[in-house]
Amino acid sequence: MLSILQQHKHIDLLLHKGEMVTLRNAQTNLEIACKQGALWITRTGDAKDYVLSQGDHFSSDHTGKVVIEAVDEACVGLEDEAEHELELA
Repeated sequence: MLSILQQHKHIDLLLHKGEMVTLRNAQTNLEIACKQGALWITRTGDAKDYVLSQGDHFSSDHTGKVVIEAVDEACVGLEDEAEHELELA
């Protein structure tokens, strides 16, 4: 597992199929963009899961843990004002 402290407003990550990114303290202004491939998103306190295809966007409307998994080879864009510790697995 690799842990990265993301202090930038925007970061793009390339993920292999099955790789996951965990944001432990996502804020309400978090924007997730699927720039390539497909992503599966789940978050604490939300009974629904979300699947994004290339070109889709997801906006978080509450705080907490967010897990993003690459369904295929994928590029995910994260945009947020808050600092995050990203765990890649």
